[in-house]
Amino acid sequence: MRLIRLASMLLVLSGGSAISQTVPQTSIISQKNTEPARASDRPIQEGANSRAILPDDLANPVPETEPPGAQSARGSDPEGSEYWPAVWGMRIKITDSLLVLFTLLLFVATAGLIATGWIQARRLRDTVIEMRREFVSTHRPKLRVRKVILHPLAINEPIKIQCEIANVGDTEAMFLRAEISIVVEKSPSHGLYPTMPEAPYMGAGSYAEPRTIRAGGHLLVAFTTSLSYLAEPRFARKGMTIRGAVRYKDAHGVERQTEFERVNVRGTNRFAREDMPDPDYEFED
Repeated sequence: MRLIRLASMLLVLSGGSAISQTVPQTSIISQKNTEPARASDRPIQEGANSRAILPDDLANPVPETEPPGAQSARGSDPEGSEYWPAVWGMRIKITDSLLVLFTLLLFVATAGLIATGWIQARRLRDTVIEMRREFVSTHRPKLRVRKVILHPLAINEPIKIQCEIANVGDTEAMFLRAEISIVVEKSPSHGLYPTMPEAPYMGAGSYAEPRTIRAGGHLLVAFTTSLSYLAEPRFARKGMTIRGAVRYKDAHGVERQTEFERVNVRGTNRFAREDMPDPDYEFED
């Protein structure tokens, strides 16, 4: 009997241990069935684009790509990086606005250069004019009357006078006009009343042909006066006086004048300046 009880106890012990070993295995299997399937455990799909998943693919997954047309749609967006924010309902491209700004700056710079050049040109012109005036003031032309000669006289014929107009200055002169007047004093010794002066014979002449007289040059001028020679005792050559004026311009365009007075040298047909010339008739402007 004791042997039978011992055997039954051993049988019970062995059956409990077997049950304890089978329970954990069942729980492990249930856990495995509840976990999600891994990529490596998924079945390989067959097809043209299918391939085996390797360990390297799991370490370096392929990035997701955008669907076709998404990038072009985003680039055409007016609110993208190529456009300024909308102002008053207008959308302006950045590159176009920068190009317009550069063109405007270039126009302003060009206008500034033109204005500066124009101002410099005016200043240069004023400087040249001022320098020219200074030069002309110190190197001006001067016209003087020389060699005044009386042509041979003929009764009842106009009296003719010839003279030389010389430029004794440093620059050329533009001769404009020359005028003379001739005065013949009546001899009182042949008058009816010797103590009473009588009006002189008078005449005038002019020469107006503009010409340039260079520095050191001269111009011969002949005058035909309005006074005719009279065969009278009181009409004496020794009583002749010639007064005149010469008008001309310098290189700067300033009009000048020279006046002169000459008296007849007794016994000749020449005229000369008096020892004490009258300043009202003898001067150079």
